[in-house]
Amino acid sequence: RAQAETWVVADLGCGSGLSTTQVLKDFPRAFALGLDISEDMLGIAAREALPGTKARRDLIRADLKQPLPLRLPAVDTVVSISALQWLFEDVSGWKRLLGGMKEVPGPVVAQVYPPAGS
Repeated sequence: RAQAETWVVADLGCGSGLSTTQVLKDFPRAFALGLDISEDMLGIAAREALPGTKARRDLIRADLKQPLPLRLPAVDTVVSISALQWLFEDVSGWKRLLGGMKEVPGPVVAQVYPPAGS
């Protein structure tokens, strides 16, 4: 997209909104979609948002094991911090989730931890 346009960032497993807030702080032209299965965590994310960022994000309750409630390529980039490793016991689930993001024009960035004992 052109530099002046807004980039839409999906934060998968946004939890308390810490990473969502950081994206909005670091990228003033970003609009963030925070997705999480927990209503409690989304409530924390709603309360803890930095001033000036609430209008630049939506919080969506979503089970990441199900098809995402997003119409691609409406999302420009995807981030996920410490969430994806809890979703699937083998890589086939990850491939299914991330394979559905082939149309995302920007990067898909995920931080994951290996299974215990590996």
